Amino acid sequence: MGLLFGLLGEIQKLNDILSKLYLLLKEILIHMTAIDDALTQLKADVAALTTVEQSAVALLNGLTAQIQQLINAGGDPAKTLADIQQVVSGVEADTAELAAAVTANTPAAP
Repeated sequence: MGLLFGLLGEIQKLNDILSKLYLLLKEILIHMTAIDDALTQLKADVAALTTVEQSAVALLNGLTAQIQQLINAGGDPAKTLADIQQVVSGVEADTAELAAAVTANTPAAP
């Protein structure tokens, strides 16, 4: 009978250890899920930033091309200057809009 009680005691110790191990694994799973969520968000943020950077590069290349076309067209210098001013005004408006969007979507510093 003493042997049976001894075995039951050991089984209870193993059960306690397994219960603690289960709780630790559950906690690890919660942390891994949070890490996975953060990684998914980071990937999305990087993709969005890449898209913004590519858009900025396309904008600058387009701007350069527009100005070069105006210069190459020659003709009336006053008209060329007015056309360049129109491009500059458009860029200034786009810059203000972009700055406002960046400000509106940037979280405050902690």
